[in-house]
Amino acid sequence: MLAVNLAASTEPTEGLRRYSQQRASRVSRVHSAATRNARTFHLSGPARAARNVSLWLMLMGRRAHSFVTRMDWLYGHNVTSALPA
Repeated sequence: MLAVNLAASTEPTEGLRRYSQQRASRVSRVHSAATRNARTFHLSGPARAARNVSLWLMLMGRRAHSFVTRMDWLYGHNVTSALPA
């Protein structure tokens, strides 16, 4: 995406600006997910025990698939799919 934007611009700063605009919403979503994961997975004491029981129940129940696939938007992202053919 960066290369495409730079190649389509006469000025590098314009290509960088467009690239930044295209990435802003995804970067914000990644940051929010990382913040949530940090809060969730770095607990201590009773909160950690409660989280562990909740995760175990979720993984043993009907929501296991949704838990496992909840980050597919991040890890399954193909940046080259938006490139022109």
